[in-house]
Amino acid sequence: MKEKITENIKEKVEKILSLMEINYEDTFVDFDEEDKSRILVSIQSKDDSSILIGPKGSHLLSFNYIIKNIFTKNRSSLAFHIFIDVNDYHKKRIDSIKQKAKVIAERVKYFQNEIEMEPMSSFERRLVHSMFSDDKLLETESKGFGEGRRVVIKYVFHSPSDTSVEDSSSSSDSDHFSSFKI
Repeated sequence: MKEKITENIKEKVEKILSLMEINYEDTFVDFDEEDKSRILVSIQSKDDSSILIGPKGSHLLSFNYIIKNIFTKNRSSLAFHIFIDVNDYHKKRIDSIKQKAKVIAERVKYFQNEIEMEPMSSFERRLVHSMFSDDKLLETESKGFGEGRRVVIKYVFHSPSDTSVEDSSSSSDSDHFSSFKI
């Protein structure tokens, strides 16, 4: 059953790539080892990778949307999620977002304020929200509209009995660092 599903996805992806006249070396399709409800499609392309990825991954998001709709056209729900990547672009982007979010989180904790991240897709915002969902000193919030929607990482103040957080009014630097944009 799994082989039939992955082979069907591979055929459809390769057919669309051919119709778009995209040069690619190979496509790999398999179930995600960590999440069995997700199918990973990896496209390897040297010449046309920038066309497939687009500015900030916008073409790749659209390609994912098209493939998803092809497989959900006649079904009310899909038992799996398809995730397409080109030359590991998404993997590198996810690693980069995680690294930036960690650095920003450390700054937020140090300065006890909030910092806005760069605009991100809904998938990328969910990733950041999930990274800090268990952190008692931080909370995250999405802010903005459309393509400008971003995550704000905020410091959560606790009473002195909860944690040993300094009183922000005693620090003269707190007024200078009340909000950063990254």
